[in-house]
Amino acid sequence: MSAFSKIIAAADSCGLRAFPDVYEGKDLDRWVVYQYTTEYGDLYGDDAPEAITGTVQVKLILPEMENFLSIRDRFRQALFSQGFT
Repeated sequence: MSAFSKIIAAADSCGLRAFPDVYEGKDLDRWVVYQYTTEYGDLYGDDAPEAITGTVQVKLILPEMENFLSIRDRFRQALFSQGFT
């Protein structure tokens, strides 16, 4: 399962829809947007990377006056359950 598939599954488990890069629709008041942000070498040995680390940015979008703490915590736990750190 890809990292993006895991983000979508985590969002689904919280009743949210997830979209790559940007959501331009008008029918949702809460959603998740994700994008691949960086990639760099890691665990160097003999001047070459033994691993490549990639980072993904995930944004939780909610109505302006909504208390986000509960949904943020549930979504964060769902991401952890999918293997994110």
